[in-house]
Amino acid sequence: MLRSIESYFKFLLKMRVVAPLRSILLRVFSVRPNKDGWEKRILIINLENIGDLVMFTSVLKYYKKHLPEKKLYLLIKSDMGMEHILKDNFADDVLTVNYRRFAANPFYGRRLINTLRGIG
Repeated sequence: MLRSIESYFKFLLKMRVVAPLRSILLRVFSVRPNKDGWEKRILIINLENIGDLVMFTSVLKYYKKHLPEKKLYLLIKSDMGMEHILKDNFADDVLTVNYRRFAANPFYGRRLINTLRGIG
């Protein structure tokens, strides 16, 4: 019972406080999306666990081989520890996101979203 109440308050805090605050911060301190040369970039988002990410490397290898003129960006969870393996071998740049910080810290969320906007 106590655990479900605690879980409900965490959800309420994230949805009613953190998300609106992040939206306000993005309106005030936002970066405009980079539209220059957008057709030369691909952002691939894979927020699955490590096994799914390893299986996904065959798709990344295909993209890297058949789209050499494109710059591939890969967004993964930060606790994977695979950034150095994926960078250069399967993607040109690897970005990470910490789920817990994104949900709980509006400043972290604003920074991540502005980074993605900067990439375009």
